[in-house]
Amino acid sequence: MDTGTSEVTFENAISMLKADHRKVESLFKEFDGANDEATQQRVAREIVQELTVHAELEEQVFYPAMQAKLPEENALLMEAVLEHGSLKMMISQIEETGPGDALFKPAVKVLKEYVQHHVKEEENELMPKASRAGVDLEAVGQEMAELKQELLGKANGSSQAAAPRRDQPRAGANR
Repeated sequence: MDTGTSEVTFENAISMLKADHRKVESLFKEFDGANDEATQQRVAREIVQELTVHAELEEQVFYPAMQAKLPEENALLMEAVLEHGSLKMMISQIEETGPGDALFKPAVKVLKEYVQHHVKEEENELMPKASRAGVDLEAVGQEMAELKQELLGKANGSSQAAAPRRDQPRAGANR
């Protein structure tokens, strides 16, 4: 997996999130087609890293930007955050097992199904609402790209993790 510390590119927040969704879908397909335990373990680790970073981007940047412009959608945003909590529990279970464990493949399968549900809701409900509400998707995307680069750098143990963080808090910023 080439996540290094190279520059994270994007067009806007929605295109970045959708690209993440497609990458994870591809990784799940790779996992499903893997015949050996080493490949299954490697791909499962990639899935876990991608989902972990993606959830952080949404929770720290995208959802607060939506909340600022769409306070009436708080229930939908809280549902997404709760789904992230369930995803994190599933991720933890995968991290605690491995290909030799009878629960490993079923855990990845259940995670895949849950992610598919979550992605469908985001792409069909949250993202269109963000676009219509006037969320500054370019600015949010820039902030997400900076955070993603930082998180991927930390995950890879890099001391050159990312561009400097802004002094302003991520959550609640008016975009």
